[in-house]
Amino acid sequence: MNPGKLSSLQVEEKLNSSSYLFAILLDESHQITSINPKLNKTWEFAESQLIGSNFSAYVFPEDFSKYQFLLKNALSHKERSFTIDLRILRGDGKDFEWSKWEFFLRYSRKKLADITGIGHKTGTPDDENNHAIILLQKQQELLKNLTFNQSHDMRARLANILGILELMDHEKNAAGNGKLLNMLKSEAEKLDNALKESIAHFVSLNTYMEEK
Repeated sequence: MNPGKLSSLQVEEKLNSSSYLFAILLDESHQITSINPKLNKTWEFAESQLIGSNFSAYVFPEDFSKYQFLLKNALSHKERSFTIDLRILRGDGKDFEWSKWEFFLRYSRKKLADITGIGHKTGTPDDENNHAIILLQKQQELLKNLTFNQSHDMRARLANILGILELMDHEKNAAGNGKLLNMLKSEAEKLDNALKESIAHFVSLNTYMEEK
């Protein structure tokens, strides 16, 4: 044996004891035949439950479809491996871990014999998009509160204006109408200020979100 190279057994031992890498062995039909402790701990299932079950049960459906497509492509071109980002489901079936994998294909008599997967935990592939989504959610919440408060304020101003107009319609005294006109002008100015304040809040909020 070349002293500068690891034997297959040494590689297997290191993968099995790794606290960073996931390792899994699948048969040609994607049944799990072996996993290392790191992946078993991440999945939070008993090893006896995992062995013999299908790999698809522990991967997001969309991701497994992508895995199948890449596998089919690798097989058609007789390639030895392919890489993929996968969301690995946790024990509750709801939470998941993003992970990056390389799957190695072993052939026997020109047919697929088994698949070895080596992976590790990663962040979300598009953290920037996630950040944008969070900011958008915050913006929507702030706009919702702002709209609620401003709409009530402007509705009150508008109700005052309509009330004054109704009084003017019934008021026959010109002097009385003059007083009502002054009140109407005052309420209209208040409504105008409320609209300007609402626009200013909106512009300020957009500037704040862009800076984030």
